[in-house]
Amino acid sequence: MLNFFSRAFDAFCDYGQPVRAAPPHQPGPKQPPPAPIRPPEEDFVAVGQGAANETFVTIRDVMHLFVQEADYVVHFEQEFDVVVSDTPVGKKLLPELCPRWHEKQVHHCSLKEAILNVIRRKDPPAVQPKPDVAVPKPQRVPETAAVAKAEPSPTSKAAAEEGDGRYDYAGLITAWGEEKFPRRNAAEGTEKFYTSFAIRLETSSGKEKIVQGEGLKDAITQCGCALGDRVGVKRLRKEKVQAFDRHGTARMKDGQPVYFDKWIWSIKHI
Repeated sequence: MLNFFSRAFDAFCDYGQPVRAAPPHQPGPKQPPPAPIRPPEEDFVAVGQGAANETFVTIRDVMHLFVQEADYVVHFEQEFDVVVSDTPVGKKLLPELCPRWHEKQVHHCSLKEAILNVIRRKDPPAVQPKPDVAVPKPQRVPETAAVAKAEPSPTSKAAAEEGDGRYDYAGLITAWGEEKFPRRNAAEGTEKFYTSFAIRLETSSGKEKIVQGEGLKDAITQCGCALGDRVGVKRLRKEKVQAFDRHGTARMKDGQPVYFDKWIWSIKHI
């Protein structure tokens, strides 16, 4: 009985007292965001290392790389990143010494067609802003004014580019180098092919012209042309030059040096 009155008295004393609020919830420390998942390193394949499926071609003084895959060809172009470098006169923006290969395009064709597509490609001309000039007032032109010279027709242009006139051959350079050609009327037991230097041209009509001759090497060097240039090729004259074998030894016959006729060529940009 006494315990009952004791509990009732304690409850009566606590009546009307403010209820203590629970302590506010303290947020924990923020967790750092998860690091991005990087693909495995084996997914990245370095190019330009001289692999068996890589072909390097210099077009208009720029190195290009063509990587032959299963059913397509990937075209890369050589580029140099610009970095801030310390120089004796302060910091300057200079290109890096080692270039990188920038992917330009994927060609779903053969390797030869991919290279020709890049050679045929013409960069669009830079658009220059037109200067603000005063528009002249229209004036009456005398009837005796000279007539402007008419532009040649596309047919005459194509004929001129294919060798009618100043050049024996003309077109876009697609390739050059040592090639094998069949010998005419090769005797039994002799070699049926011979090796000669040749240059390949694509005319404006889309046909391919193959011009061969050792003298073309000198003409290319003098002209300074490159793959993708449009040139005119002309055969000038013959000159007697001493013959050498493949080992660089002068050919002799009955104690006398052997000479052969070498064509002298001229190549010019058109």
